[in-house]
Amino acid sequence: MVTQEIADQEARSIQKIFGEKRLFLAGELVRLGIEVSPIPAGGFYCWGNLARLPPEINTGMAFFRKALEHRVITVPGEFFDIDPGARRSDRPSRFRHFSRFSFGPNREELERGIASLRTMLRGG
Repeated sequence: MVTQEIADQEARSIQKIFGEKRLFLAGELVRLGIEVSPIPAGGFYCWGNLARLPPEINTGMAFFRKALEHRVITVPGEFFDIDPGARRSDRPSRFRHFSRFSFGPNREELERGIASLRTMLRGG
């Protein structure tokens, strides 16, 4: 039988693990030149500003395509811009220089992803 104490202990354990992964990913993204502000307080994702990266990869879509070549999946920020029916075709998405990064995977997978992004940014 699961008691409230056991459930609380498991919840704290999960929060600790995800907190560590969140801080790891956010710190590594910043070291790669991707601004993460604010650092998320929960959830599974970091919202990264790519604007300071080289022009050929400083939009969410361009970054997504290049990262995919390095076996890393990100989600372009413009996917989160609410524009039903694409009615604002006269201007780019306000989130075009952003991407969403997940810290849901295990730590080893996050480390592999960061290493791949580092290689990508170094032109590899």
